Parts: sequence; structure tokens; C-alpha cells
Amino acid sequence: MMTSQKCCSRKPPAKTLLDIDVRGVLENVEAKYRLKLPRRVISVDFGEDVGDLFVRFRHADSTEGEATPDGKVVVHYDKKGKIAAVEIADINSWVSIATHKRVRSNERKWGSESFLKSGEATFSE
Repeated sequence: MMTSQKCCSRKPPAKTLLDIDVRGVLENVEAKYRLKLPRRVISVDFGEDVGDLFVRFRHADSTEGEATPDGKVVVHYDKKGKIAAVEIADINSWVSIATHKRVRSNERKWGSESFLKSGEATFSE
């Protein structure tokens, strides 16, 4: 007797920064919280011990952090009120969403063509 397989496999948790689709995560954060994030990323830090991702868009002497209502993202603003960075908690839940949406979007636009060749891998304005 054959056992049935699950239709969808769950992506393993991110262990390094290379496991994270940063562009896809940022796109999802923008969509969920109706933010317009800067397009220039100057640094990314992955805290594998707590599973958070810190993305810096600009250098700032000091920032004010403001958590989203659900507490999953903290948006850091500089003295001029511009977004300087975002801190994303529980990155593994965002990685699964970003990966799924990217693949589905790519399938609709480009059929069976590899998404790396399709140009979908750009976080642009």
C-alpha cells in the first residue's frame, strides 16, 4: 500500500543570510504595512539566534523605532523622518511567504523559465 505525500513541502528554517530572499521579504513588508521602503540597501544583518533580520537603508546618527501594530516589524526613522532601517522579527515566517509568492508570480509571468533569468529578482522602484 502506498502512502500519500503532502502536496507542499515546508521550507526549512533559514540558517544563514543566503537562505533568505531579502528582496521578497522587503516586498512583502511593503505590501503588508503599506510602506514605501528605500531602494538602496547598505547592510543586512541576520540574527540566527533569535531569527530576526535587520536591513539598513541609510546611515543615521540616531533613529527612532516604531513597531507595527502586530509587533512583527520595527521601522527605524532618522531625524528627518525618513526610513533608515527595518527590523523584521520571526524571519522564517516571512521567508516562506516571500518564496511562495515569488515562485507563483514567476510562473504566471514566465511559465517554466527560471526566475533568475526572468528579471523577477530585482527590488526596484
